[in-house]
Amino acid sequence: MCWAEAKDIDADLNKVEKSEQMGRYYGYSNLVLTNGLEFRFYKNGTPYGEPVVLAKREGNAIHANEETFERFIRQFVDVLADPI
Repeated sequence: MCWAEAKDIDADLNKVEKSEQMGRYYGYSNLVLTNGLEFRFYKNGTPYGEPVVLAKREGNAIHANEETFERFIRQFVDVLADPI
């Protein structure tokens, strides 16, 4: 099982990671934190892999970062496949 915490697109995930709310979530075995553009993965409260930026926002436009798609899929599957 995997838990996810989705924040607003403008959320600073560095600040969110340090929040009291996230402190509680780090108790989950598998966790994904995202603002829809960047994805951070955790296993048992420890960061797993590097954050993956799937897209960047420039004004009202969102531009995909296709070179990160494969790494995102690999890390996401690893987190999902991890038994509880």
